[in-house]
Amino acid sequence: MTKVIFVHRSVGHNLIADGGLYTLAKDAGIELNDYDHNSYEISDGESIQKLNIVFEGGDTHPEHYAKLFSEGGKKNQKKAHDLILSYDVIVIKSCYPNSHITTDNELDAIKKDYQSIANFFATMPEKKLILLTTPPLMPLRTNKDSSSRARKLTIAP
Repeated sequence: MTKVIFVHRSVGHNLIADGGLYTLAKDAGIELNDYDHNSYEISDGESIQKLNIVFEGGDTHPEHYAKLFSEGGKKNQKKAHDLILSYDVIVIKSCYPNSHITTDNELDAIKKDYQSIANFFATMPEKKLILLTTPPLMPLRTNKDSSSRARKLTIAP
């Protein structure tokens, strides 16, 4: 059975619960667990366990994932690192406010962080990484330039 962990904050829970992903995964022979960094809990859809694993930086920003999935993360965040890498497939998603990208430099930094994460997983062919970019902000919570940068982030180079 393939073991999958989805690491997210807040909105990720809605994707799982409202999308019926636990049932879909189970029917496909996949063991799905989600780690909600908002509540510091891991769940398999039937039970919840409090873990209190906090990422360096305290959130699920791309830069925090990049720190976790690095050589430094193996040492400095051993508990989170070891837990997440005990799964076959790792799905990560940043919190939705990260779609508010205010400068081109910020966009470049996020791309570098995601590339760093991809490079880390490239050294582990037995693991699969699925990186979900953050969902778009509602039109009233963003502007033309920020939404354009968010779209650029979702397009592969």
